Amino acid sequence: MPQLTRDADFIERCAIYRTILAKYTNYNLTVKFGSPVTAEVLSSALKSLMRKHVFLTYNFQKTGSKPFTETLGHDYQLVTPQYIRFEDVVSFEKIDKLDGHFLGKINKICIPSNLPNHPLWRIKVLELANGEQHLMVIFDHALTDGESGSQFLSDLANELSDVTSETYEEYIFDLKRDADVVPEKPTPSSESLGMFKVPFPMRMVLNCLPVIMFLGKASAYVRSFFPYHQIKANYNVNPLFEVKFGPDQGMNAGFFSIDNSKLEVILKKCRSQGLTLTPYINTIAISVLEEVVYPCISKKNWASNFTLAMSARRFLDPSPKFQYGNISTFDRIELSPVKNNELNVMKYISNAIKHQIDTKMKGGLAFLGMIKYWSVFKVFELMLGGPRTTFVMSNLRVMDETHGKYKILDVIFNQSGTGHYFGINVISTQVGGLSVTVNWDDEFDKIHEDKRQIMDIFLEKFEERLLNFEI
Repeated sequence: MPQLTRDADFIERCAIYRTILAKYTNYNLTVKFGSPVTAEVLSSALKSLMRKHVFLTYNFQKTGSKPFTETLGHDYQLVTPQYIRFEDVVSFEKIDKLDGHFLGKINKICIPSNLPNHPLWRIKVLELANGEQHLMVIFDHALTDGESGSQFLSDLANELSDVTSETYEEYIFDLKRDADVVPEKPTPSSESLGMFKVPFPMRMVLNCLPVIMFLGKASAYVRSFFPYHQIKANYNVNPLFEVKFGPDQGMNAGFFSIDNSKLEVILKKCRSQGLTLTPYINTIAISVLEEVVYPCISKKNWASNFTLAMSARRFLDPSPKFQYGNISTFDRIELSPVKNNELNVMKYISNAIKHQIDTKMKGGLAFLGMIKYWSVFKVFELMLGGPRTTFVMSNLRVMDETHGKYKILDVIFNQSGTGHYFGINVISTQVGGLSVTVNWDDEFDKIHEDKRQIMDIFLEKFEERLLNFEI
């Protein structure tokens, strides 16, 4: 029997339900190693990795028979599986090319919980028609976040390089065989780490939060508790960007890379103004949306808002036990049109990020702590009933250095999600430079200008502007 370890916490139950509804299917990272992998080398490396990080074997098991709508997920428990078979989690696939269309298909994949002897990730080894090989890992978001996904790939690359015997391992994990490394207690849930403390005034206004969050009629005092900033956004003058699309069908994708020499030019420009890369990319993304995409919807001067994913690991003990897990929070920023004001907007976003770090992200963390006082359905009623965010930005920074023949050369970071219109996903490697992936509701693929899809034009101008914008 699998080993039951602890109940799913509230944030995990929200993630499980979100996957059930297909409102967030997965995030995925794709790497190119210095050498192609074989089933023998990969299975041996995964076996070693599972022994070092048993957390990666976990899934959730539903212990009752009632539907989620009745139990609210209280019958889900974290489990260590009896075993994990290599062929159940790894597939070798031949594809013509690795492009945005392929990533869009990947965005529709769900990694289910309550599937015995399967973890919450899958691997695809992609054999391209041009002879290249790439390895993709697809993750559910209940137990990991983008940073821990990046750590998974870095650790796997080093395990591959350290393999000494190319023996095929049918079972990359076996509870009996690996009992000596299975901890008595599992890695605690992020909710139990003490980061999500809720200020008393925040709890007092709990019942008013639907109005506060989505009608925007909160007092300045109450709004100050939220990771929420404005830069002269007046919705009577500049309405928030909104498109009347039909039911969500998925998120498409496109990506490009910027080599290290060009990236250094960008970073030098940012440093000259006391900026980091994130506000630079955010602001240019909005500027190009205003120029290319918004006019295709309406001639209004739209305001924009975005959610900035942020890691809370910086506030934890830097021990290996926190390398994995879902330990992310967010900041929410609203902006009036940025055209001809890009530098000021970059500095504003930079100050907002600095404030979040200086205050240990208390706003975002407290909000995540507060949602446990709601039912799961109340959370989703608010999330799904309110207006979409313009875009979500995730910057996973530079991947850890890897060694040996399986050193990571390039990486692509991609994710789904239907609570926003666009996604900007950024990651870089020591060798391959900066990788930028853009996601968008696939309804935008129906919009054309001069017989070209509008998002193709956006990607082209976004890359050009990142390279050449003068600040």
